[in-house]
Amino acid sequence: MMKNILIIFVLVVVVVTFLYFLLDKEESSDKYKNIAIDGNTFNVEIASTSEERVKGLSEREGIESDGLLFIFPNESMHGIWMKDMLFSIDILWINSLGEVVWIEEGVHPETYPEVLYSQEPSLYVLEVDSGVVRENNWHIESEFNFLGDR
Repeated sequence: MMKNILIIFVLVVVVVTFLYFLLDKEESSDKYKNIAIDGNTFNVEIASTSEERVKGLSEREGIESDGLLFIFPNESMHGIWMKDMLFSIDILWINSLGEVVWIEEGVHPETYPEVLYSQEPSLYVLEVDSGVVRENNWHIESEFNFLGDR
């Protein structure tokens, strides 16, 4: 009887482990998305869970893609801070209509513990390397959208 229970337990653990890794791989395919701002295409990393949004780019040496896109569950006044940041960034707040509603350029790690907010509610926040906003001539009312499946 104990042997049967042990066998069932081991099988359950194996199945749960398999499903965990299978689901984890499916989620990782959503880790990066192609977006467009004013018609220019960028591949950005996605931060859609609260843990990912809290960590952001903290403790990283740089941005591995074209940017980090925070996706929030609802449109609101989302604050961004530079806790444990090692480099400067530009920050864009984007509303649910795909319009850039606020921009902060050249935000330095030394601004922590200040929390930066847009002047309008946003659904997304995009962090890019410092200078990217100027290089691309992005401005309030620049148009943002997802490319392909969202």
